[in-house]
Amino acid sequence: MSVSSCILLVLFLCVPGTAWSQSGPGVRQGKVEFHPRLNVSLGYDSNFWRESDALTEANAPVNPVTVLKFGGGVGLRNRNPNRAGIELDFDAVGRYVSAENADETVSPLDESAAFDSASAKLKFALLPHKPVSVDLNADGRYTERPGSEMLKEDGYDRVVATFGPDLRIRPGGRPESRAFEVRLGYRFNLERSLNSLADLGGNRGDKNTHRLRFLTHWKFFPKTALFLDVSYAMVNYRQVVDLDASGNLVDSPNKDLNPLRAELGLEGLITPRLSLILRGGYSNSFQEEGASYSGPIGRFDLEYKLEPRLAIGAGYALKLGNDGFSNYYTLNRAEARTTVNLPARVSVQGSVGFDYYSYSYEGAPEWTYSLPQRVEPILRAKGAISWEAVTWLAIRASWEFENNRSNYYFCLGDDPGNCFAGDPIDLAEYTRHVVMLSVATEY
Repeated sequence: MSVSSCILLVLFLCVPGTAWSQSGPGVRQGKVEFHPRLNVSLGYDSNFWRESDALTEANAPVNPVTVLKFGGGVGLRNRNPNRAGIELDFDAVGRYVSAENADETVSPLDESAAFDSASAKLKFALLPHKPVSVDLNADGRYTERPGSEMLKEDGYDRVVATFGPDLRIRPGGRPESRAFEVRLGYRFNLERSLNSLADLGGNRGDKNTHRLRFLTHWKFFPKTALFLDVSYAMVNYRQVVDLDASGNLVDSPNKDLNPLRAELGLEGLITPRLSLILRGGYSNSFQEEGASYSGPIGRFDLEYKLEPRLAIGAGYALKLGNDGFSNYYTLNRAEARTTVNLPARVSVQGSVGFDYYSYSYEGAPEWTYSLPQRVEPILRAKGAISWEAVTWLAIRASWEFENNRSNYYFCLGDDPGNCFAGDPIDLAEYTRHVVMLSVATEY
């Protein structure tokens, strides 16, 4: 590692970062409590660029990397809030990536230090213990992810910011004994790509969203509740330039939509050891142009806990979403998970899941119309063992597996109709293993 890289490493270690260890006692100054945190991870990523191992000349090779991640963060709370409560969290994570075969890629990410992610959250509660209160929320996130090692202008740099108020009405005396709540909320959300490279198409996801939400929540048992959750949004996508099948510049389709979602549900304990989340309803994407999704959405999750040693859970969800690719997508997600807490503060976690993304044809770039429908079946698995040395310090070894079996691909050249005749492509399928050893502390 060069001297400049070492200096960058030291600087990043002094920058806030994400931690997963439990919180320690904190540093108290009057009515304010601070929780500093720090984490370092070292590991191996078998497919950092998420490339396919298919034997295609136009496709980039699979190039494993060694990854060093480093960062920290700080949390701030005011103690015993009465008239006003404030919560502030800031985190950032940097990384250094070293490719095994750096000469096989033109990406600048293969031997470099960079930000991996950063986030900031703020919540200000006015009269938090009163029957009528107002919460002001703000949430900002930055992420940098590699695109394709065949591109010099690599990566998906995204900034997402959300802010807005919630009006909460909870009639009754003591806050912990209030059974009924009505919440009215508004959020403004903006998403921007800092990488406008047309080949990646990242700026197709730039959008502004105004969202209204109505939530009513009734606890008919101390830890079990019924709820009604309704939201309506106005989503405006940025108009950008696309490529047609011949590589000519054309205006991108109108992907604006006004999605409506309504769900009824039950959540909480149904026995002292068995908890349930059951929600179902209807959603309509209401596209301004092209076909809209209209149909069911829902979630089912069941978890059994044998305190303090064992937790086993499984669930399924059907979701509706939208991103920069086309008008909308549906996601079917299934998962099973378990946690075993052993003596001496040792914990073992494991999970396996399957995601099935299905994208609409309409709203996608014009050059994709000759391709198969974009469908991405992804198998996921995770495992970890962690040791909590003290309340505020933990050591963890983890393994993560992803297997995307999609037959879809992206064209990266100037002539999308020439993808398999010389122009580079980015196949959607990939297999990836990530093994990490991490140390995290939050005091």
